[in-house]
Amino acid sequence: MMNNASFMLGTTRNNVDLYKNMIKISSSDRLFRAAQNAASLGISENMRSQIRGNSVTARNISDSQSLIRTADGALGSSHDILQRMRQLSVQANNGTLTESDRGILQREFDGLRETIDSIGRNTQFNTQPLLDGTFTNKQTAGSNGTILSTSIPSSLSEDLGLASIDLRSNPQAALSLIDHSISQLSDRRSTLGATDNRLNYAGSLAQTMLLQTTNAESRIRDTDIAKAITDHHQYMLMYQAKLSAQKLGIGMSGMAIQLLA
Repeated sequence: MMNNASFMLGTTRNNVDLYKNMIKISSSDRLFRAAQNAASLGISENMRSQIRGNSVTARNISDSQSLIRTADGALGSSHDILQRMRQLSVQANNGTLTESDRGILQREFDGLRETIDSIGRNTQFNTQPLLDGTFTNKQTAGSNGTILSTSIPSSLSEDLGLASIDLRSNPQAALSLIDHSISQLSDRRSTLGATDNRLNYAGSLAQTMLLQTTNAESRIRDTDIAKAITDHHQYMLMYQAKLSAQKLGIGMSGMAIQLLA
C-alpha cells in the first residue's frame, strides 16, 4: 500500500503539472519560463528578433514605394503639361500667325512653365522635397541585407531645358527643346518605375520571410491548445482519483482506530 509521503509527493507533482498546464492554456505560451525548454526558448527569441526586423523592413519598403509613387504622380502631371506646351509650340509654327498671336501663345506657355516649377518645388513626402534635385542617395534596407538607393534628379523647368524657350522668336527651336524635355522626363519616370519594381520584389521577400519565420516561431512557442486541454482533463482525473484515494485512506484509518478501541 502507498505510504503517505509517496502519496503526498505524487499529489504535489500532479498539482504542479496541472498548474503549469493551466498557464499554458491561459497564456497560449508553452515556453513561459526558460526552465521549460532553454534551447527552444533561445531559438524562439532569435526568431522573434528576425520577425521584428522583417516587419520593420516591410514597412520601410512600403513607405519607400509610397514616396516613389508620389514622385511619379507629380512627374505625370508635369508630363501632361509638357504635352500641352508641345501643342503650343506646334501651333506657333504656323506661318499665318502674327507676332501678337504668338505672344498670346507665349503667355500660356510661360504659365505652364511656372506650373512645372511649382510642381518641382512643392512636391514633398514626409516634408522632404522630391523633385528639386535635393533628394539624392536615400537608402532603404532590404530583408537580405541589400541596400536600395534612390535619387531623383531635379525636374524644374531650367533643368528640363525649358527656361529659354521663346515661341515668338524661334518656334522651330522651341519644338525641338520640348521634345528633349519630354524625353528627359520619360527617363526619370522609367527610372522611378524600375525602382518601384525593385522595392516591390524586396517587399514581397520581406513579407514571405516574415510569414515563414512567424509560422516557425509559432510552432516552437505557442501552446497546442487541443493537447493542453486533453492534458488538463487527464491531470484533473488524476487529482480527483488521488483525492478520493486520500479520503478513502483516512476513512479506513478511522475504522481501524475504532476496531482497536
